[in-house]
Amino acid sequence: MTVTLNHPISIGSLTLRNRLIMAPMQQYQGTPEAFATSHHMNHYGRRARHVGLVILESTAVSPNGRLQIKDIGIFSDRHVEPLKRITDAVHAEHTPVFVQLSHGEGSPRRIRRSV
Repeated sequence: MTVTLNHPISIGSLTLRNRLIMAPMQQYQGTPEAFATSHHMNHYGRRARHVGLVILESTAVSPNGRLQIKDIGIFSDRHVEPLKRITDAVHAEHTPVFVQLSHGEGSPRRIRRSV
């Protein structure tokens, strides 16, 4: 049997409907406070229709870990709800979603201007 990108694959207990994985790519569409926006929900939700797995862009785990002013984060309980909206949009397409967690060395001047 020939295996193609459209064939399902299982990784442990996770089964992907195809072998296409959307790699994490910075959108630079977050708010100055690092919240994900409707842009993210629409962007990831639309692409989830065609891939077996979506990986959300680099998401900072602390305020000083952001690389750019418009990077998104998950360092406050308030960040959870916007990220959940993205997850719900991706899951509505029956696609699993992962997140790329990050802690970079952002420029303090760039980050300070955003607060």
